[in-house]
Amino acid sequence: MLACIVCRVSTTDQQQDGYSLSAQQARLLDYCKRKNLEVIKIYQIVESSTRGNRKQFMQMIEFCKAQSETIAIVSDTIDRLSRNFRLYSLMEDLIKQEKIELHFLRESMVIGKNASTADILRFDFGLIMAKSYVLTLSSNVLRSLNYKLKRGEIIGCSPMGYENFVDSNGKHSVRPKYPDANYVKELFELYSLGGTSMHELARLANKMGLTTYSGNHLTATSIQFMLDNPFYFGEMRLRTRGIQVKHVYEPLISKELWDRCQEQRKRQAAKPFNIGDIPFLYRGVFQDYNKHKTCPCEIKKKTHTYVVSYKENGTRIYTPERDIDNQMISILDQITIPEQMITDFKEYVQSNQQSEIDYTHQEIDRLKSEISKIDQQLNRLLEMRMAEEIDKKEYKTRKADYILKKSRLETQLNVLYMGDDGFNATILNMLKILSKSKSIFQSNTSQTNKQLLLHLLFSHIVLKEGDVTCNLNEPFCYLLSDEPIKAIGKNAGQKNESCELQESQGLQADFDGFSESVKNERFEPKILLKNQEVRLQNITSVLSGWAGWIRTNE
Repeated sequence: MLACIVCRVSTTDQQQDGYSLSAQQARLLDYCKRKNLEVIKIYQIVESSTRGNRKQFMQMIEFCKAQSETIAIVSDTIDRLSRNFRLYSLMEDLIKQEKIELHFLRESMVIGKNASTADILRFDFGLIMAKSYVLTLSSNVLRSLNYKLKRGEIIGCSPMGYENFVDSNGKHSVRPKYPDANYVKELFELYSLGGTSMHELARLANKMGLTTYSGNHLTATSIQFMLDNPFYFGEMRLRTRGIQVKHVYEPLISKELWDRCQEQRKRQAAKPFNIGDIPFLYRGVFQDYNKHKTCPCEIKKKTHTYVVSYKENGTRIYTPERDIDNQMISILDQITIPEQMITDFKEYVQSNQQSEIDYTHQEIDRLKSEISKIDQQLNRLLEMRMAEEIDKKEYKTRKADYILKKSRLETQLNVLYMGDDGFNATILNMLKILSKSKSIFQSNTSQTNKQLLLHLLFSHIVLKEGDVTCNLNEPFCYLLSDEPIKAIGKNAGQKNESCELQESQGLQADFDGFSESVKNERFEPKILLKNQEVRLQNITSVLSGWAGWIRTNE
């Protein structure tokens, strides 16, 4: 008789000696040799017998059905072949059709068309025991998971910014992973200010050195999952149950900061998402005053870049990017902080440094005192348990509470030990950036850095028919002014130009030899929409004599 050998494992524990695929195969080959069975195929299956569609198992069944004679399916035990009656009903039909015959080595059992009633009952009982094992294992796992959730403990791997570890008592727990935890907090704070996309945060996170759990670079999707995860402010989301529960680990951010990030996500979701291949500097930066939507950027003749704003009637106004640059430089020039203010603040920080050190020492002494009190309470609790003044359940509950409080105090103590002058240094750096924002914007060649600078300084940048107005972000608005800032100077009045190529704005001699129709065709801007506009007063002086050639709605 022809035979197919079936070897299956579903867990890493079963890879040990006696359960591995090679060990099963060796025993079954010896069995087939003793029973004079000709092995035509060997299936080494690595899949669960209770999950999914069991593709490899069904491939074996289809192979046996395609044969012209009865095939003996040889397995080590009943549970290696199946753990439920659903698949057995399929095999039972094939047994009645004399397509297959089941051989089980350890049970010394053969189930065929002429199998005895005793063997069939033994086989059914074996299936019941296999299914009972699965149900019991599932119940134990579910009970363990519910216990962990009730205690506020995480199930699985910790999110980015945290790490799994084993404490001195051999218990698995989670703690912040520095400096990644600080980087995650910075990403939340940056996104809460608004104006920063997921892609920009992902690029910044990769520069910081943050990676996924598997060590890969972060993507916009990774940042989105991070911003949406309530674990960072102290709660765990159970997606299968649709609820959130508090956890016992140290939060990285406050609930208020997380809520602000969710508001920013809703605003970003309301914006049209259409990112092209051209890296425009002012893409997504400006909000149109009349239309209350993001101002798009367009490129004409593959050379000149324009930012589009709108009049109240919907007329499109094209402002060259170089004029927007001039306005932004004019605005940045107005928010310069005097160097003396930075010097005074630095002196103030240095003079108060000793008081901060004294406060830190006081906090360290206070935390050590509270930790010592908790140790005394733990010792007292153990004495009460030994004297049987409290039962075992109350002892475990109160002990867990004390250990949790102690863990949180130790975390605060470690933060104080690792404390530095980072906050003061950050404030000084922000003041320096604010005072030198104009030179940074002019000298920096990276569009990404310029965009980050604008998002850092301004909460709203509005474009009203080519005129730029900015509102300072917190905390800069408290240092200077919370009033809108507009561009001033000679560059502020020349913003809305025609869409013709720069090289066409030449001397009269450049037009010699062209007929009127050719001039119109070559130098007239392309009007794609009826409401599209090019203003007459913004045509350059060289071309002002030919203003009649250009269509206008005014």
